[in-house]
Amino acid sequence: MTAADAKAGTRVLLLTEAEQSFVFEGVPALPTPSLLRGFSAPVKLSGVSLDRLQFLAAHDTDPFIRWESGQQYATQILLREIDTWQPGTEVSMPDGLIAAAAAALLASAKDPAFGAEALSLPSETFLADQMAVANPDAIHAVREAAREAIGTQLAPILQMAYRQLEDDGPYQIDGVSIGRRALRNTCLAYLTVGMPSLGVPLAKTQFDSWRSMTDVLAALSILANTHTPQRRNALERFYDAWHEEDLVLDKWFAIQAMSNPCTPEAARELSAHADFDLRNPNRVRALVASFVGGNPVQFHDASGDGYKFLADTIIALDPRNSQVAARMVAPLGQWRRYDAARQTLMRQELQRILDLPNLSRNTFEMASKSLA
Repeated sequence: MTAADAKAGTRVLLLTEAEQSFVFEGVPALPTPSLLRGFSAPVKLSGVSLDRLQFLAAHDTDPFIRWESGQQYATQILLREIDTWQPGTEVSMPDGLIAAAAAALLASAKDPAFGAEALSLPSETFLADQMAVANPDAIHAVREAAREAIGTQLAPILQMAYRQLEDDGPYQIDGVSIGRRALRNTCLAYLTVGMPSLGVPLAKTQFDSWRSMTDVLAALSILANTHTPQRRNALERFYDAWHEEDLVLDKWFAIQAMSNPCTPEAARELSAHADFDLRNPNRVRALVASFVGGNPVQFHDASGDGYKFLADTIIALDPRNSQVAARMVAPLGQWRRYDAARQTLMRQELQRILDLPNLSRNTFEMASKSLA
């Protein structure tokens, strides 16, 4: 980008030295800098204040800066709470996080797809990547507390948006329609967490309507994350309707594997299901990889049972498909990122894999390198 690329009312500042100063004249009030607009430089900014991030997330005209600022703001808030979290303590969310979510929702009418992204909190996996030593329990507890706070305090406008985004016409696959469905389902997810008495019936009604696979899967995912009778009913009905369609059945396994009620023992029970087959790589990925990658708090259960479930799968899979088995070793190889107790448990499972007689070369290489 050069100075000639500047649009009317803007200036492009070329940073060509280690340190440079720029003076702006005739500015009536202290401005809030919005830097790196339009992907003008492949760098990451650090040290941006929370107030500035919150302001940019609510007001910036550059969509990426708005989204990135919102994600950075939420990440810093959540990491701060994670750092002080203790088991059994109540987590309170600052008003700024709720205000940021409200601003994103109120601005979503112009671009529903962007609104759905802006409302979404950083994932548990992303938050873990920002920590020197990841704490899966704290990450999950704090992120769920944030979701509950947003769903509770913004329930009226979330419900209003959910109703307004309903589409009674023919199913459309244009960008606007896709964005409206994404935002509507995001609102429903928050309502179900924050106001279960309101959200669960709405999710059940959406599931029962069978209007589109997008909305059915979204409602099923939301219900699967609850400890309610509606969870089991929806999963059974979906299975009865789609168990002969392999790709759709993969979704059924994956949705359960990524749901919070899916403990390591529940994942093991799913692996004993008549429709689970180790000879089917897609089915293995749908269940096991989804559990490991999409349900970190359960995979990293302090008992180590999640690690054992993964190792058991690798051991059983290796004689059948060593390439897939080898690829599944990687999560255990991340043991250095966790506390000492989890490190020991993960290393034990890696050693158990290595001790297997006739272990394939692919799996041996991955396990030995992961343990080194």
